[in-house]
Amino acid sequence: SLVCCSLVLLLHARSRRLSRFPSSIMLWRIVCDSLLCVQLIVLNMQILAKDDAQTVHDGSAACGPRLAFIAQFSLFGSLGWYACLALNLYLSVTRPFTRPSDRMGLFHTWVWLGSAATGALAAARHGYRSLYQLCWIVSPSGGQLGIYNW
Repeated sequence: SLVCCSLVLLLHARSRRLSRFPSSIMLWRIVCDSLLCVQLIVLNMQILAKDDAQTVHDGSAACGPRLAFIAQFSLFGSLGWYACLALNLYLSVTRPFTRPSDRMGLFHTWVWLGSAATGALAAARHGYRSLYQLCWIVSPSGGQLGIYNW
């Protein structure tokens, strides 16, 4: 996944046609996906570096608030940019005489503030999710989802 994201970023940097407006929204989604890939690689490298059976199966010793913040930040960011892409399409069809690129400031504000806010919540309640092999929000007790446990 990181290789594919890197190739897309490389192509975006080398081609002028790919850096025009609608694809710039997808560029930020790819950046968020790349950040999640890096988080997964760092977490799993830390788990393997611990070199004991308990850490390899549990992973909570390698999980910290920074990794949980990065996971939630990148997950919300990636989905937020998808939502911006859909909203941009809707607004372009319903308001054809407005410049679509004028909305990028609002898109950036919404996605990055939302990512930071949800990332802070995840960092405050971090835990290792063995089902996803991800340092994220602590798994709820009893298997029921609460308000902040997605």
